[in-house]
Amino acid sequence: MAFEIPIYRFKRDVPFEEAKKTALRLNDVLAETPGFRSRTTCYDEKSDTWIDLVEWGMMEHALVGFEELVNSSKVHEFRK
Repeated sequence: MAFEIPIYRFKRDVPFEEAKKTALRLNDVLAETPGFRSRTTCYDEKSDTWIDLVEWGMMEHALVGFEELVNSSKVHEFRK
């Protein structure tokens, strides 16, 4: 088992509800990734920061999953 803890922010001009929808859409992409087990997403209003806890079957899954996510056209909102 392996855990990944991504910490990220959206651009300041992105409304909270739009950021939330975008962040949650990642669940669909992750669900298709081998070794993915679960994801919990939290938002800290004070720092305007999103924090995920992603559980993978093993470290190799996490590494491959990250590469697939970075290169996926389905997550273009995160690369703007």
